[in-house]
Amino acid sequence: FACFFREHDCIEHKTIGREPSTLNIPIEIIDDNEEFIIICKPPSIPVNFCRYRSLKISFLGHGCGNFRFNTVLGIMKQEMGYKDIFRKFDYIRFIEEDLALHRLDKLTSGLLLISKSQAVATKFQKELLNHTIEKVYIARVVGKFPNDELKVNKPIYCVSKKLGRYDVCEDDEKEKQSKEAKDAYTVFKKIWYDELTDTSLIECK
Repeated sequence: FACFFREHDCIEHKTIGREPSTLNIPIEIIDDNEEFIIICKPPSIPVNFCRYRSLKISFLGHGCGNFRFNTVLGIMKQEMGYKDIFRKFDYIRFIEEDLALHRLDKLTSGLLLISKSQAVATKFQKELLNHTIEKVYIARVVGKFPNDELKVNKPIYCVSKKLGRYDVCEDDEKEKQSKEAKDAYTVFKKIWYDELTDTSLIECK
């Protein structure tokens, strides 16, 4: 097959992008008021998506891996009728930082706050930085957790982004740099223990 191109000819090709699959669990709306929306984020779905500046190819931000539509913000915008919220924000900034008031990992389920205005988002972020807002995680683990509080003051690093696995390392500068670890301090406290399943529900903060 021979083809000759002339001046001003245009070549166009199309690609099909397939995103990783997620669990078929709907996003539940817990509360929807004037300032923000409280949702129950299902596991396996990341919060943020990628966004481009207008028709240009340059990124304004980055989401989670290859996800763009199968995300919390993507589903809320395309399938749940919240497109008007996205139009109120300044697209020069990272839109995911404005809408999602805090982060939950892809494999983590839980309550997530979505802002309806930049004023609310800015106020929330300031209170979070000033530690006037406290985040508490509830985790279910295998085995009987000790009755006493367990305090862990060790750097944490990512073992596998694909599997969402993290681990702690010793507080050594060389090891921290090699593993790109970040300082972390967490207090674990048992809420209850289930003998039937041999699992414990613990509070992490």
